[in-house]
Amino acid sequence: DIIFILLGEGKDETKLKNFASSLNLKNVVFAGYKSNVADYYTLFDIFVYPSKEEGLGSAILEAFNFKKPVIASNAGGIPDILGNDEYGLLIDPFDDGALAQAIMRLYKNESLRSHYANAGFQRMAFFSVDKICCDYINIYRMIFGVDVI
Repeated sequence: DIIFILLGEGKDETKLKNFASSLNLKNVVFAGYKSNVADYYTLFDIFVYPSKEEGLGSAILEAFNFKKPVIASNAGGIPDILGNDEYGLLIDPFDDGALAQAIMRLYKNESLRSHYANAGFQRMAFFSVDKICCDYINIYRMIFGVDVI
């Protein structure tokens, strides 16, 4: 019942395509690189970001903006966005079983999907341009002891 849409390109693309083909999977779509990624968020019931290495994970913030529940790897800056499963589910980036369990957990639980969708949307305020600018101004005030504006 689940259709997986994989967006993007990368070093694992051929390996993933071959694996899906060897299992004769009909529910996996390799959409490739898309410059209009935002158009795809409306299709998703769950946004999954199983990156093994990541700086911040701005795609997660975009998913929050579209009120999509998120499952993502406990890698790089992602835990800073998701908290301790407060705003989405964190999984070990090297544990495929944990990823599958998290997908099924959200797939089967509409109220949990709704909870994470709303929590993530509210979390967006923490990463707004206004909030980040105010944070920088406060840092400059603390360091230099003066107003910067």
